[in-house]
Amino acid sequence: MSSTPPVQEREWQERKIRELQTLIEKSSNYTRLVMGLGYGGFVAVWSGTKQYLPAKYAVLSALLLLVSVFLFIAYLVLEIAVFSHWNASVARLWNADEQIRAAKAEGLTKRFQRISWSMAIVWPPIFYLCVGTGFGGVAILAWGFGRALHAMW
Repeated sequence: MSSTPPVQEREWQERKIRELQTLIEKSSNYTRLVMGLGYGGFVAVWSGTKQYLPAKYAVLSALLLLVSVFLFIAYLVLEIAVFSHWNASVARLWNADEQIRAAKAEGLTKRFQRISWSMAIVWPPIFYLCVGTGFGGVAILAWGFGRALHAMW
């Protein structure tokens, strides 16, 4: 049996959940920042080194970058759409009749939890595909650049 009263236990749990949500949000934002900067760097390196690659490898590295960027941006657009819809739903909730607001809020919360869970399931495979295709493109560029450097010496 817990030594803390139920109200304190619940408040403690809610505080821990909020802290965890904040940590997840910060981590997610950091990941997006790093990936965005990585894509910018990749494009800069690709534009400067593609002339050292045979044509088919230049196209392959560009294709890998395109797949990676497309998946990343598609997920972000989906996420923005979901949260925009959520914000509109919350705004409508505040304008609802007070007598039905609690029931609508509960339904909205459950729906948002399901959607958030779905997004959390979808993100890891997309992330790994983005990273895999991005690093694949970088590997091709590094190989071509190294080959060009070797030929110079």
